[in-house]
Amino acid sequence: EQLHSPATAGGQETRASNVSAKPRGQALRVLVLRHRSDPIAAYGGPVYTESVVRLLVEGPMKAVLQELSFEAQPSRPVHLLRNLWAMLRAAVSPMPAKVLRFKSAGFERRLTALLARDDFDLVLVSGIERLWCRPLLQHRAALIDLSHNLEADLYRRQVNRLPRWLPFARHDADALEVFERREVNQVDAVIAISPRDEEVLGKLAAGIPMLSVPPTFSYESWTGPQADLLAVAGRPIRLGFLGNLGGWPTQAAVDWFLTRVWPETPEHFE
Repeated sequence: EQLHSPATAGGQETRASNVSAKPRGQALRVLVLRHRSDPIAAYGGPVYTESVVRLLVEGPMKAVLQELSFEAQPSRPVHLLRNLWAMLRAAVSPMPAKVLRFKSAGFERRLTALLARDDFDLVLVSGIERLWCRPLLQHRAALIDLSHNLEADLYRRQVNRLPRWLPFARHDADALEVFERREVNQVDAVIAISPRDEEVLGKLAAGIPMLSVPPTFSYESWTGPQADLLAVAGRPIRLGFLGNLGGWPTQAAVDWFLTRVWPETPEHFE
């Protein structure tokens, strides 16, 4: 509802979303385009997508959901080969390798066939790199970019750590910035993972409705051992944190844990 309502950005009214109000009692039909058919908790993107999907299905909207994935989880050699092939294609394409990595004729055929068969009220695209398929989706349903990263900024920081004799990588980072700016101005709305991301994306696309939705987690699915079962007589439970501390979301997560959670932990944790 908030995305459907016209908002203001910089004193100007934003473009209204194509999302139309559904009659009461009629479920919203949502298509989710995501990276993998078997999302795993090892990556932040799938975890965030899963949390937003859970809100759509279990929340007040009670949406009817259908998903279409770009790929199954590949083996590491296949993953590396796909990245290399995307880099080669980017040398003769205006699209960056980060986008071409997810562009395939097979997925385009599957998406086209699905859209010819079924109607949707809303299409949720997980990640800016997957928006190469936007021309297939426009005017078919309201299109929302589910942004779990500032991809161009993240990619730029990764590329800046590479040797300077790799000019291709920097050119690809430039191309992704152009792609992100263009595509975020063509969707009907954006859902961002944080208010900070919403602010940055809002500057790129001042006329697009935006909303930050923090990730949610379900603890009912946890079937692992309880903390007291992990305790070893005479030895405290040691906690570690793995993450990219060069990124501000990870830094914020560590700060939140140390200030909000750690003071409440039992003494046998260290």
